[in-house]
Parts: sequence; structure tokens; C-alpha cells
Amino acid sequence: MRPNLLKLLFHSKSLIFILCLGFSQHVFAQAPSNDSCANATVLTSSTTCSITSGTLVGANATTSVATICGSNSSPDVWYSFTARSANPTITLSSVGSNLTNISCIQLLSGTCVSYSVLNCIRANTLTATGLILGSTYYIRIHTINSTLLTSKAGFNICINE
Repeated sequence: MRPNLLKLLFHSKSLIFILCLGFSQHVFAQAPSNDSCANATVLTSSTTCSITSGTLVGANATTSVATICGSNSSPDVWYSFTARSANPTITLSSVGSNLTNISCIQLLSGTCVSYSVLNCIRANTLTATGLILGSTYYIRIHTINSTLLTSKAGFNICINE
């Protein structure tokens, strides 16, 4: 081989390695800590919105959950709270552009092993009804499809009682 051609091949292989390395870090983002029901982030409900930030970037699906909106094969994250009123409002705000018009809020009762779907809405606000004061409930944030989200999938969540 001629020296210039060898130099070009070496540089192109280095570039491919760098591109692949950069790509793998972006696509295979670490799952959020609340990627499963067992690791649900505890939310504090109050009369004013106490914001907790979240993301679906790198999240996996919980396929064992029945859903009445969205998809049970979509990436999801989990939250829990103790009801302080029978009719709390769960609100998503500052929703990332990759979640616009596709985010779902699902409300469940029971435990992480055996739960019942109480409500699910494809919107940024869900008002629950008939919750039992002092009981723990779970919130699953997911989307309407199974697309893996790699960016712009952050949001804020809060509960008003």
C-alpha cells in the first residue's frame, strides 16, 4: 500500500471507532433509578405543587402492567405517594419535546406484585377520585408507543391534594 492510503485507512478506522463509541453512549443511556415499580420514587403530595423532575430517557417497559391508554410495551418510570385526599391531581409540566402529545399518566393501587389500574389518561393532568386516605398508590408515566427515547424526554411531576 502507498503511505498516504495507509494513513487514510488508519484515520478512517479511528473515526469509525469514535463514531461507534459516541453512538453507543447515546443510545444505551442508563435506565432511570425509578425504572421499576419496586424502585418507585416517593412523591410528596401537598396543597401546592412540590416538583420532582423525571425522565423516560433510557427507561425500559414494564410489560406486565395492563393499560387502558398508551402501551404496556412503552418505556416507563414509576412514582408512589400516600393519599392525603380522596381526589388528588397529578400534573406533568415542562414536558420534553419527544413526549409532547404522547405521554400518559397511569394510576394504580395495590402492590408492585399485584396492582389494579384505577385510571389512565393520555394528557398531562390526571385527577383521581375516590382514593382512600393513608393508602399508597403508584403512578406509571409512559407513552403511547414502544419507541425507545434517547433525548428530550424529561418532565416535572407533582401531586396537589
